[in-house]
Amino acid sequence: MNCRMMMNMLATALVILGAAEARAELEAKVERFEDYTRYELTLSEALADGHDLALHLGEQDGRFTHAWAAVPGTGQTDHRLDVSALAVVDGHLRGGVELWIQTGGGSPMYHGVYELDLPLTAGRIEGRYTGHYSVRTRTLVYDTDQMKVSADQARLFAYGQPISGAIEGEVQAPAVDARPARFELESTHLLVGDLSVTRYVILRFDIDGDRLSNVEFLPRSPGPATWEATVEDVALAFEDDRLHGHISVEVTGGGPRTRDGRYSFNIDARVSDNEVAGRFTDGRFLDQDIGGAGLSGFARGLYEPDRERIYVLSLPRAIEATPGRNGLLGVNLRYADGRLHDGVAMCPRFPQRFEVDVDQLEVDGDRLSGTLAVHYTPDSPVIDRDRPFTVAYRIEARRDEGGQLHGRYECVFGPVEEVAGAARGRVLEEAALRAQHAIADGRHWPMRHGPAAGMAATPSDHELVDTIADARLLWRSERTPPGRYQVPRYGESNVRRLLEGRAAGGECSIIVVDGRVYLYFFEPAEGPYDEGVVNRAVEAGQRVAPLQWSLQADDIVVCLDAATGRTLWKTTFPGQGRYYGHATGTGKGSYTANLAVADGRLFVQPTHGAMIALDADTGDLLWSTRDVASREPVVAEGVLILSTDRDLVGVDPQNGRPLWRIAGAGMRHGTPLPWHHEDRTWVIVGTADGRLMLIDPVEGEKRWQVDGLGNLTLGMSLGKEHVLVNVTGENGSQRTLGAYHISLDGAHRAWSLDPEHYPYNP
Repeated sequence: MNCRMMMNMLATALVILGAAEARAELEAKVERFEDYTRYELTLSEALADGHDLALHLGEQDGRFTHAWAAVPGTGQTDHRLDVSALAVVDGHLRGGVELWIQTGGGSPMYHGVYELDLPLTAGRIEGRYTGHYSVRTRTLVYDTDQMKVSADQARLFAYGQPISGAIEGEVQAPAVDARPARFELESTHLLVGDLSVTRYVILRFDIDGDRLSNVEFLPRSPGPATWEATVEDVALAFEDDRLHGHISVEVTGGGPRTRDGRYSFNIDARVSDNEVAGRFTDGRFLDQDIGGAGLSGFARGLYEPDRERIYVLSLPRAIEATPGRNGLLGVNLRYADGRLHDGVAMCPRFPQRFEVDVDQLEVDGDRLSGTLAVHYTPDSPVIDRDRPFTVAYRIEARRDEGGQLHGRYECVFGPVEEVAGAARGRVLEEAALRAQHAIADGRHWPMRHGPAAGMAATPSDHELVDTIADARLLWRSERTPPGRYQVPRYGESNVRRLLEGRAAGGECSIIVVDGRVYLYFFEPAEGPYDEGVVNRAVEAGQRVAPLQWSLQADDIVVCLDAATGRTLWKTTFPGQGRYYGHATGTGKGSYTANLAVADGRLFVQPTHGAMIALDADTGDLLWSTRDVASREPVVAEGVLILSTDRDLVGVDPQNGRPLWRIAGAGMRHGTPLPWHHEDRTWVIVGTADGRLMLIDPVEGEKRWQVDGLGNLTLGMSLGKEHVLVNVTGENGSQRTLGAYHISLDGAHRAWSLDPEHYPYNP
């Protein structure tokens, strides 16, 4: 045995040993799922304008995990559906359904809650439903600050939805003109300047008859506002629930954001239940007329209350406000002669007031309890509704020795439409669904670029629909827990993308092989990286800082039945990967790792770094290796092709052992393209430095090479005899789209576009 053979055997042994070590350190949790049953029913006239509601409920392992709702004839499906309270019990489909859905393009979003108790007889569903619906705003609310958010922690804030929260407040003496009072008023854009936040002011003062004291004119936003004001002249009167007068101030130190000089204003405001609303009018700056601004604020008496007092309450998130408003509700209630008399409700810093009823609210010692009715009107800047409605707030609060109020409120916000009607449907077993919707033999999408590496499906007799409304949804997969940076369900976009239009949470092209759908994704795990992961990174010479400041990730591979949507298996590598979110500073916050399936094996490189092979039928881990890996695996002629940043490597798919390596042929972010020609498969690769190559995947050799092209790792598309590539213009710097005719003997340029008019910018 010569020295070279011995070295090769030693290298092979080390590779196999490394793969065994990698396989030992990975912990895979495999879940397999049983038979699937579909319940399809229609709730007649369950939404406005007589629209029906269709429910499709996929039951697996005793839970409805594959459910969706639709409005027949519109193409609209639910934005969110909660069927966690639904179950099949004693031959009945029983429980509650909650959903958010539209009835057409541009139509309002509806929030509906429906109760079902429907007998199941001989595969049929027939009975009646009850429920209610209401219109919602466009606000998504998180009920937690955690990165990983469960389905019941992310909701659409809707009319007709129960809400609750804490109450804060205090008991004050009423501000009346016959006694001393303290005022704190706020303005909007009152001063002159080019930054709006520096133009806001706070005016504070005490008043007792015709005597003023403690007068202050201050910036409302002290951060960017550095100006100071000296009060030159002030005369204010508080009489008959009206505050009026004038004030002049000298502003200095405003810098480039606020103009220095003398300002003067008149003041006219109404005082009701310690709330102040009005305007600064007739404003003057130096010799200029600058108009005025709105004012709002509060007043309070400066004496110890005995029998008469004001209850000032603050209820956070008690209003379903228009986007950009915080939903804070303020309530002032007047108490005298042993009972509550009247009051007012308002959204702070807006002049509109809402009427209240206090008949069912009472004070008993230090306890404030009962129901407060608030009558909302549609002309408010914070209420997104075109007609009046009333909300009943259930209140329970106590006053402490210092006069502070603490407690809770609960209510159902906004108008609700009650509905009831007929419910009819059918029960479909898995075999019947598969017979109706099975994918025809030979219809595959086995890799990112499609069956022929040309981004096109295999030709068929089916016609494409013009709009999605003409298509019929066959199934929807189970949901994964929606999080701020992760996919909320298989194959769809994520919460952050919905809100901000950005990619995040792991991306993967779905592949379809032998009637099965495969997908990889990741989600944040509970807790940061452990010391063992960091130590392994140190030993491998990897950067440690990103790991120390990152969260762990659960890497997940899932397999679905393409005909029914049933989950066949799910393999999870818990807490062993790195979570790529916006907080880690990774740009878009995504991690792309595509799949390849061949000969009963599935190949993928998850965030934990190892290249793994799973049994495509069961999800079991077959092997893993950290010696060579790629996020764009391809199988050709029985060889697993992996493209690293520098090299192209052929790997034995049975055990992960490297078979050959071509230095400098790596595609970095691109995918090697299998080219089917003369009853066998070759591989087309392109490099960042502009080399196009044809590779023999069996021998691991270059058949030919073309130099001088553009960066080919940004993407290529393959046809039967041509490949679309990035080519350079005559001056060598401009880029455009071109096509090369390819054969086994070589490649030559067939055509290219004028780079001046068609620059290539993938």
